[in-house]
Amino acid sequence: MRARFRLQHRRLQISLVHSHRIDGRVHEDHVAALGSIPVPMTVAGRVAFWDKAHDRLARLANRLGQEGYAKIAAEMRAKVPPVTKAERKAEARARFANAGAIVRRTGMTDADIRHAIRTAQLTEEEFQETVAETVRGTLRGYDLASRVATNKILKRRQRSVTSPA
Repeated sequence: MRARFRLQHRRLQISLVHSHRIDGRVHEDHVAALGSIPVPMTVAGRVAFWDKAHDRLARLANRLGQEGYAKIAAEMRAKVPPVTKAERKAEARARFANAGAIVRRTGMTDADIRHAIRTAQLTEEEFQETVAETVRGTLRGYDLASRVATNKILKRRQRSVTSPA
């Protein structure tokens, strides 16, 4: 068995095929589709491809054996290199920077972003308490009241965690 690579419609398709001869001619039987990846390859595309490819190869382990698995995986790595840790970190940094740029275009300040992150960390009960506190403090302005309420709850949570029981 071997991996067959075909480029179709800007995607590299990878299949597992079994080759044999009939009347002196080589015939290939399709065994399984191992996946496809868009060309040109991106880090995100390679991550998605390899996540699925390992599962597909594992399901075929009974037909491949250890040597066959290693051979097919090596052929695939030659065409679609696995993602390195450095590439993952660089991709995450780029996504974070892109997300920050998008959020800033909406007019949110750094303080607004920090407040949204802190609010997302609240439990449902703490969030309801924040809403109630905000409604009570709307005379001072919604944004200020919301920030004050969130900070008050988070400080209380921090004190309860750090104080001896």
